[in-house]
Amino acid sequence: IIVTSNLAMGKIDEAARAAGILIQGGAGLTSYTLRSLVELAQGNDEAAVADLQRAIASEEPDEVASSVWARTLLGRLHYRRGRLRLAADIYREALAVLPQYPQALINLAELEIRQGHYRLAAQHLSEVVTVTKASPNIYDHAVLRGLARLAELQGDHNRAAALRRDAETRLRQDAASGQFGHRRELARLLLERGRPEDIGEAVSLMEAEVHIRRDTETLDVLVWALSRAGRLQEAQQAMQEALHTGVHDARLFYRAATIERSLGHDMQAKRFLELMRQTDPTFDERARLVMGVGS
Repeated sequence: IIVTSNLAMGKIDEAARAAGILIQGGAGLTSYTLRSLVELAQGNDEAAVADLQRAIASEEPDEVASSVWARTLLGRLHYRRGRLRLAADIYREALAVLPQYPQALINLAELEIRQGHYRLAAQHLSEVVTVTKASPNIYDHAVLRGLARLAELQGDHNRAAALRRDAETRLRQDAASGQFGHRRELARLLLERGRPEDIGEAVSLMEAEVHIRRDTETLDVLVWALSRAGRLQEAQQAMQEALHTGVHDARLFYRAATIERSLGHDMQAKRFLELMRQTDPTFDERARLVMGVGS
């Protein structure tokens, strides 16, 4: 908890120290996995891969949940480096250990959408719906947003709008009840929907959220909201904060390039696009749409 809470607040050095203490106290599945999260935040991808592999190799029979978590993180890392086949194999390995594990299914669906395999993506998302129908939980809005993106890519804009309305209703209920993280996801949904009248609320949500969390994911959504609001210099500053730890993320590099280009900084934009290509050579227009930076 100390590691993840420090990461959520953007306190990478404190998270690294806490992870080191855990390793010293006993290297194993959980401690290696937590240290990999720190290494990812620092942009030390090779070390993160090695630690996740160590984590999986050290798993015990009673550590099923932690085992599939580690595999899902490893798959996500490979996915974000453009190694899609390897990522898919690892997600399926996680699902072989724990069938219907929601995060692996959602991640695999995103991968299938990116490859244009819409039927398979819908199948994976429907499996999550089956799991959570009896007891709504944090995955519901992610499933609805995934189905909305799928409908949009297939040209069914009415269905996409209806699914996003459903997701919005759930997120607003959760945000009103104070559930952690739902303001960010609501802001992300509003930005994905692309309506100008939603931008002000998205900015307000994220300006409130960054008082609680300042991790890369949160700062990325703040940058997106500020960019859409035309507050480019503030977006640039927030992006600099997101990238200062050394994290490697093609989405961030692409968004940074877009901001710099809008500010007339062509050389900086080219530099970020090159970093994007180095991080994920497959990061094309479809990838940008699927991963939420296509607008």
